[in-house]
Amino acid sequence: MSGTTGNDSKFPMTRFNDKAAAFNRNHQAVYTLDYCVGVVCCTPLDNVDRDELLDLADKALYLNKASKGQG
Repeated sequence: MSGTTGNDSKFPMTRFNDKAAAFNRNHQAVYTLDYCVGVVCCTPLDNVDRDELLDLADKALYLNKASKGQG
């Protein structure tokens, strides 16, 4: 989400969480919809290359997954 701050990422993630929870409540599926994401914040001044950014996001994803008891 270009041009945003770390706090700005909370709104779309909350909305996505709400939508996934509503799907799980309202559908008689044989599965539960679940997901994990990795969010990393940086600015152009941080001078982070793509590979480093992906590595940081991957680490954040696994921290998120572990906090949900899935890792």
